[in-house]
Amino acid sequence: MARPKRRGSRRRYAPTSRPSTRLPDAQPGLSESEAHDSPLATLDPVVPYQIQIPDEGSALSAALPSLAVTPSSEAAAPSLASTPNVLVTVLGTATDSEGNSASLLSTVPRTATSASSTATIRPRSAEREGRTKIYCMGYEYTRANATGVKITYRCSYYRKPKLCPAQLVFYAETMTYDFANMIHHTCRNDFASGRAAAVSDKSVCLDLTDEMKSFVDELVDTTDESPTKIWELTYRKFYENSVGVIRGLNKKQIVTRINNGRAAQNGKDLFSMIESPSMAKVKNEELGFLQFNYTWLNDTKIKQGKSGIDRLIGWAHPELRNLLRYEGVHLFVDGTFRSAPKGYHQVVTLMMYDPLTELFVPLFFTLTTSKTQDSYKKFFYCVEFAVGKKPSPNDIVCDFEAAIIFAIREHFPKTKIIGCLFHFKQACRRKMKAYRLPDDEAEIAMAFGVLDMLTVVNPDKISVQGVAWVKAKIKQRCEAKGVPYSREKWRQFWQYFERTWLEQYPPELWNIFNVERKIVNRTNNPLERFHRELNARLKRQPSLKRFVKTIEEIAQHYVILRRGIISGVAQAPARSTMRFPRAAKLPKIDDIEESDSENENAAGADPNNSDHIEAALSSDEDLELLYDTSFENEEATDN
Repeated sequence: MARPKRRGSRRRYAPTSRPSTRLPDAQPGLSESEAHDSPLATLDPVVPYQIQIPDEGSALSAALPSLAVTPSSEAAAPSLASTPNVLVTVLGTATDSEGNSASLLSTVPRTATSASSTATIRPRSAEREGRTKIYCMGYEYTRANATGVKITYRCSYYRKPKLCPAQLVFYAETMTYDFANMIHHTCRNDFASGRAAAVSDKSVCLDLTDEMKSFVDELVDTTDESPTKIWELTYRKFYENSVGVIRGLNKKQIVTRINNGRAAQNGKDLFSMIESPSMAKVKNEELGFLQFNYTWLNDTKIKQGKSGIDRLIGWAHPELRNLLRYEGVHLFVDGTFRSAPKGYHQVVTLMMYDPLTELFVPLFFTLTTSKTQDSYKKFFYCVEFAVGKKPSPNDIVCDFEAAIIFAIREHFPKTKIIGCLFHFKQACRRKMKAYRLPDDEAEIAMAFGVLDMLTVVNPDKISVQGVAWVKAKIKQRCEAKGVPYSREKWRQFWQYFERTWLEQYPPELWNIFNVERKIVNRTNNPLERFHRELNARLKRQPSLKRFVKTIEEIAQHYVILRRGIISGVAQAPARSTMRFPRAAKLPKIDDIEESDSENENAAGADPNNSDHIEAALSSDEDLELLYDTSFENEEATDN
């Protein structure tokens, strides 16, 4: 006779959590249906409890029977006495990513009960961040394990590749750190074991979290240092020279706090930061520093698949800006790429010569996203809008850039445009190198009083007489030094010179024959020197906040210096004078046609027949190639 199958309920367990003892199916005194309706049955599997533990001694007491537990929510958390199926597991002190919480979190898993199944949910282990770290003598320790007897900390670099064996132990019985038996570090070579003896109270664990937060927040508000740099400053201030145990923020928490703080300041928008008071106003004054923030749509960029947005952002101190209201001023415009923050093409600086103080004063600092003629035109319109009237400069010195020259001609049609001599000679030297002229010949041409002679002679005589004089001078010096003359390569260079510096950029742009010499300082564009100083103060592609802070300091410096010179308590800085060759005695046109025609290799032409020009060249002393310290326009009479 077959045995009947047993239909009794069989207890089933989760495959990974089989209890060692049988647990009741429901609370005592409750029926099965009432047990399912009980508040316990509606609880989440994990219920958090907050345990206030101020130091390591209290952390150890979390494992003792006298532990005091405070539910985080009275409505949702039952008492331990009425909950037999609750296992309390102390995970340790935990904080958020910024270290804002000082309380411990204790997870209380509830055993799910049912007539058919029972399962226990295991809590996750705490991440080793936040309150699991301490710092002592400049080293970072991470809590390794905790018992009712002691808490062991080990060096945070105990893993590969450093494998540092350092340990520090906190004993519950004496409530002190055992510095005498601590294992020394091998992750660095500067461990000072003698510093442990300097600890006066071995039970003290200083919590400097609040002080570190204040320090980090101050750096975020007053500097634009990178998060890594701020962490280094914080570490040196609080951790590096400590002789006791310190608890505070770690690197991850500090970096998160910096990023959150800056996002809150800027509204997570770079252009909102530009309009913030710290960047839009002069420091400690009720004056506006931001003058314009102009944006427009560039159709050319859109066709290239780009966003098409172009932008001009300009800053100026109002006291310096108003100097543009004077008539007949001397202006300088130039750009530099190195100091432009990321996302901007260049920094365009507008400088002015102030005759009252004899200063070259930077007026406007403008960030641009392009360097087209249209962007330069809009730049001058924005300056006009900020000043309140259209400036009327007597002359403007600029780089040999077609876009800016055409923009100046369109906006200031009656203003004289002067090209920068520095860029003139630089461009010629680069072209000599491109044509592979020997260095000896190029040095002769670039020497004082040779090619630069063309910048001081009458511009009407440059194309014929001036160029012929320079050609003959180069030949004469090559012969005197025994340097072979590369006729074909020089022919290519002079074709370039005629095409570029006589047609594309006429002599009126780079010749200073009629320019007031006191405007010409160091180079004839003082902005070159100013931009070198600006680039020295800023790293390549600085942050926008750092850039604005630097130019605001520069503007304040010139405001104070100008006030001091006007009041008589300061003097304008002394500047070295620039040397200029006196205008040479140029050959006659008939002599040039006979001796130095373009077709030098033509039949019957004698390349060495240059007697007339040699007579005009003579020596440097005869031509009076001296330092022009008088800054007067002088020209020798022509024969």
